[in-house]
Amino acid sequence: MDSQNDNRVERVQDFMLAEYETLRSIRSDIISLGQSNVNFFFAIVSGAIVGLGLLSQSPVIAGIIPIITGIILSSCFLLGVIVFARTVERDIGITIYTRGLNRIRRHFVQLSPDIEDYLILPVNDDIPPFASVGFLRKGSYVLNLSGIVSLINSVIASTGILVLVKSVFASSVELLVIIGVVTLLMVYLYSTLLCEMVSSFARITHQMYY
Repeated sequence: MDSQNDNRVERVQDFMLAEYETLRSIRSDIISLGQSNVNFFFAIVSGAIVGLGLLSQSPVIAGIIPIITGIILSSCFLLGVIVFARTVERDIGITIYTRGLNRIRRHFVQLSPDIEDYLILPVNDDIPPFASVGFLRKGSYVLNLSGIVSLINSVIASTGILVLVKSVFASSVELLVIIGVVTLLMVYLYSTLLCEMVSSFARITHQMYY
C-alpha cells in the first residue's frame, strides 16, 4: 500500500513539474512575442517619421504632402491600436500564467513547508494582481509596454489631427497647440479606461473559473 502511495506521489510530482515547465514556457513565449510586436511597431513609426521628413523636402509633391502625411499617420495609428490590444492581452496572459506558476509552487510548499524560506518568488496564486495590468498603477506609467504604445498612439493621433486642422483651417499656433494637447490627452485617457475595463473583466473571469 505504501509503495502504491509513493508511486502516486511521484507521478503527481512529475506531472506538476511538467505543468510548471509548460506554463513557464508559454509565459516566456508571450513575453517574447509581445516585445517583438512592440519592436515592430517602433520600427514602422520610426520609418514613417524618416519618410515624412524626406518627403517634406521635396518641392515636387509639396501640394499633396498633407494627404500623404494623413495616410501614413492613419496607418500607423491603426497599427498602434492593434499592437496596443495585443500588449494588453499579453499583460493579462502573463498575469494568468504567473499565477499558475505560483499555485504550483504553493503545492510543493504545502508538501514540504520547510522549503518556503528558500523560495524567492511568491507562492500565493493571487499575485500579481490584475490591477497591475496596463499602466494604471503608480510607477508603471511609461515603463509598461501598454503605456508606451498608448503614449505613442496618442502622439500620432494628435499629430494627425493637427495636420488635418492646419490643412483645412487657417488656425493660430495657440489653437493648434490646444487642439493637439486635448487630442493627446483624450486618446491616452481613453486607452487608460479601456485597459482598466479589460483588466477588470479578466479579473472577474479568472475568479469565476479558476
